[in-house]
Amino acid sequence: MPEIIATQTYKSMQKNNVTVAVKAPDQCISYTADQRTGTAQASETILKTDCGLEMGEIERALAKTGYNVISWKAFNQQIESEKNIMSAAKNLGAQIIFQINSLENSTKNLGQDARWERNFYNSTYAGDIQSPLLLNPDQRLLLSNRFLAPIEKQQSTYAYAVTLDAAAIEVATGQTIWYYRWTKASEPDIKTKEIAVNLYCDDSYGLYGCQAYEPNNKQLRTAIASGEAIGISSSEKPENIAKAEYLNLYREVVNNLVSSFSTGNIYK
Repeated sequence: MPEIIATQTYKSMQKNNVTVAVKAPDQCISYTADQRTGTAQASETILKTDCGLEMGEIERALAKTGYNVISWKAFNQQIESEKNIMSAAKNLGAQIIFQINSLENSTKNLGQDARWERNFYNSTYAGDIQSPLLLNPDQRLLLSNRFLAPIEKQQSTYAYAVTLDAAAIEVATGQTIWYYRWTKASEPDIKTKEIAVNLYCDDSYGLYGCQAYEPNNKQLRTAIASGEAIGISSSEKPENIAKAEYLNLYREVVNNLVSSFSTGNIYK
């Protein structure tokens, strides 16, 4: 859940038509809040030199709720002209400044929720399972190192997360009247994903003579032939899906930010 601190000034403000200016970080920085506190390791910072997409999402959420919104670009230009953020806000008619302190992408390790489960079976060459295959620890390790380690490295064992740290400043007094912070993580896939590794082994060489192959039977099976069924409790998403995941999380956090702010005594 978000961490929200509302001051007495915020709680006592009269309901009226409010104009809001959104302020991007002083620099679209690489040292973000979660990295400084050690609660997350960001793979990349969302707000970089070009902040247009992300700031636009905040502006749209505010406008949709009913606030009068000053363009973040116009606000930045006014600040550069006057060299004073409060003076710039007053001259543009803003009552509230939304200061975005930190906004970042990160990944969260699933820890104990991510695990491998391996089962061995005898099968026909077509891949139809016949009976369990009993192997000693050394034999299991041999097959794991040769055939499974490369597959394991490709599996994702983390969930995506977005952190937003922001504050609302009353222009008339310069007081910070409202604080917001939330790290929102995506939900990992709960179901187990099974990966079949099909092996053909020459009895003359034992397990050292095993080779991976694709059986003629292409039907999906719940286990494998003379190998291991691997299950991992995690999400496996390509980069383009990861970017979409981050964007969806970001929009959810921004909507929560605006909704939480507007439920107080400030009229939307």
